[in-house]
Amino acid sequence: MNPDVLSTSDTTVSFGDSAVCTKCHCLMSPLPEEQDIYICPQCGNRRCVERNRLIQFKGTALAGYQIIKLLGNGGSSCVYLCNKQDDKSAEMIALKVLHPATTLHDDSIKRFQKEANLAAKLEHPNIVRIYTAGVEKDNYYIAMEYVDGINMNDCLRLHGGMLDEQLILEMARQVALALKYGWNKYKLLHRDIKPANIIHDKSGNFKLLDFGISKTVLPSTNVTQLTQTNQFIGTPHFISIEQARGNKAIDCRADIYSLGTTIYYLLTGKLPFYGNSPLNVLSYVLAGNPAPPEKHNRTLSPPCSHLIKVMMAKNPDERPDSWDTLIKEIERVQQSIMPQTSLKMKTKFPSPLRLALKTGYWR
Repeated sequence: MNPDVLSTSDTTVSFGDSAVCTKCHCLMSPLPEEQDIYICPQCGNRRCVERNRLIQFKGTALAGYQIIKLLGNGGSSCVYLCNKQDDKSAEMIALKVLHPATTLHDDSIKRFQKEANLAAKLEHPNIVRIYTAGVEKDNYYIAMEYVDGINMNDCLRLHGGMLDEQLILEMARQVALALKYGWNKYKLLHRDIKPANIIHDKSGNFKLLDFGISKTVLPSTNVTQLTQTNQFIGTPHFISIEQARGNKAIDCRADIYSLGTTIYYLLTGKLPFYGNSPLNVLSYVLAGNPAPPEKHNRTLSPPCSHLIKVMMAKNPDERPDSWDTLIKEIERVQQSIMPQTSLKMKTKFPSPLRLALKTGYWR
């Protein structure tokens, strides 16, 4: 490793399993071979981000699984490639293990258990399957389907910071089908849709990870469970304005917003919102709209640009009102037809000075 190429994390902002480039404000992702080294897909900036590592389990056993290697190290957990101890010929699985520091908090444990119980119910071709969950020797784990592929954040990095429009529209359609299934059948929200939670497998399909921080909406009301806390759950760059405000009653339109933000990022290589801390990012989300996506990608088709804008509308009532509606709109755009959903209100993007005064962030 060349020390002249890397700098320490004092100028890099870390958000869970991602970091933000301080040069161009793009989302960075860790190199597979060096989990502490992050690279920017836009400008190639490299940073060393200190992380809370788990003890390396390689070669040991946990919960009846033999751990082969570390697949990824996130802000709250590590994921390992494993096979069954008693059946080496069985299909490999991915074992997600919470960081010890995370499991010290009762809220984290409850969320972890809720994640496992809810996700284990989900059976859909575009959702990563959960097999089992539990605790062994103070290690909280989830055994899930191993998907041989690449997450969309890494895909963006490997393809030079901007992806093909038709590829991303198909990704959006498949992810929307997965979210429609979870919402219609179980009234589940994902609440953390982002590129790192979408896997593109070697068969060309897309699978959604971590339905784990879902909320269950009570059938008789529009009020969600677990509303005793005012904290939002999600990644600041991709959450909806409802989540940024800490609203207790949200519906599928919050996930539609996050999916729109994900499409924006993957097609432009630019984060729609930036800041030097999660609070700054949230302030930016509340302060105004991002630059139009076509400003960053001149090849973007007008139908696709319009679709992103309606999905990211600040007012939930201006977004597609259901997953069925959104899927039809995506299919129209795939055929180069303008979406039928229109923006009823126009919000001006604030000037840099006005935005800096509102958010306290000076670019």
